[in-house]
Amino acid sequence: MPAPDVTAIIPTLDSAAHLARCLASLDAQRDVDVEVVIVDQGSRDGTPDVARIHGARVLSIPRPAFYRPPTRSRNLGARAATGRLLAHLDADMELPPGLLAAAAARCERKGVAAVVLHERDVSEGFWGAVKALEREAYVGVAPVEGARLVRADVFHAVGGYDEELGSGEDWDVHARYQQHGVIEAAPESLAHHTGRVSFTAQVRKKFAYGRSARKYLQKHDGRPVLSAMLSAYWGSRRAFARHPVLALGFLVLRATEVGAVAAGMIYQSARDRGRWRKWSPT
Repeated sequence: MPAPDVTAIIPTLDSAAHLARCLASLDAQRDVDVEVVIVDQGSRDGTPDVARIHGARVLSIPRPAFYRPPTRSRNLGARAATGRLLAHLDADMELPPGLLAAAAARCERKGVAAVVLHERDVSEGFWGAVKALEREAYVGVAPVEGARLVRADVFHAVGGYDEELGSGEDWDVHARYQQHGVIEAAPESLAHHTGRVSFTAQVRKKFAYGRSARKYLQKHDGRPVLSAMLSAYWGSRRAFARHPVLALGFLVLRATEVGAVAAGMIYQSARDRGRWRKWSPT
């Protein structure tokens, strides 16, 4: 039996509310053979049952005590995949019917290692609209967008996702894909159903990113990503101008997020120094 064109790998944790829509969109893909591998982290809401109804393979790992990036799940799914191409998706994503076929055609061109799948946020509430406007600014901006569709041989050659990284893992693996070929982009965007976004939750998330940022910065110079973000904001100035209230919200939220990242880095640095002093010889 020939290998499927694409294996879609989806980490899940209590994702039943979103997963059926994602899997239905994968079932509706045209002109491409798609295998679906779900890597479930001990869901308690029936997520594995939803996956099996749609014919997906389900791999189970223990439920984490605390949130951790899905790097381990993505790597585990990749090891079980049989597709020539791997699509690393989230459970709250929805793909238009022709997206994977068009992206796969690009990924199989000579010299292409991976393909970016642009994202369009489908959100609720004021802060959700703010984050959607920010996401719109990043479309087509490298290296802010990380490639989600990759040749399986390239993924395994680079060693997959770095499971030691708590943040920036998408940028990290994208940079390693570039060592094996060109990164292209799909012609359509997928929908990312982010729901209602909480200001407080966003700030807490960025504080957690700050705490784990050192490992990423030890591997990569963070300035190109920062420069690309600033360029994206300038390039989207007209979009911001059309939505002045959202633009003001973006400035407030982004400034607070940057402060939270810095605070997380300072906090973790202080904790690390405290551990070093505790265990260093006197």
